[in-house]
Amino acid sequence: MSIGKKIDNIIEQRKCRLPMIEGKIQKLEQMKHVLADVEYMKMQMLDEEGNARVDGKYAVLLQQNPEMAWKLQGIDFRECRQAIENSMKVLQESHTRFSRDYVSVSVIGEARKGKSELLKSISSLSNVTCTNAS
Repeated sequence: MSIGKKIDNIIEQRKCRLPMIEGKIQKLEQMKHVLADVEYMKMQMLDEEGNARVDGKYAVLLQQNPEMAWKLQGIDFRECRQAIENSMKVLQESHTRFSRDYVSVSVIGEARKGKSELLKSISSLSNVTCTNAS
């Protein structure tokens, strides 16, 4: 198989993964909304000190389930939001990378030692553009 066909195969395999990545991003978006809803409910159930509110629409629920207030106090919403954001960032970076129609190749070495010739020979291309990261 030629290097061009291998690159095309790599690009095709990447694109096949896009729906999975998009699905995971969508699930994380849903989790963000659910987390926001739960955080809002917590604010309505507990006062600033973390005690169950005796008034409000959740007062009966908290009276029936007193351990719920204790469990709600233990949820660190900042950590949850940060974990979701970090996961979304990784998935979005993967999505961007897998959406590309090209493969990047880098060759490092001393000046005038045949890096361009190597790339030309393995790619069967005659005009390879190289950028030096010196």
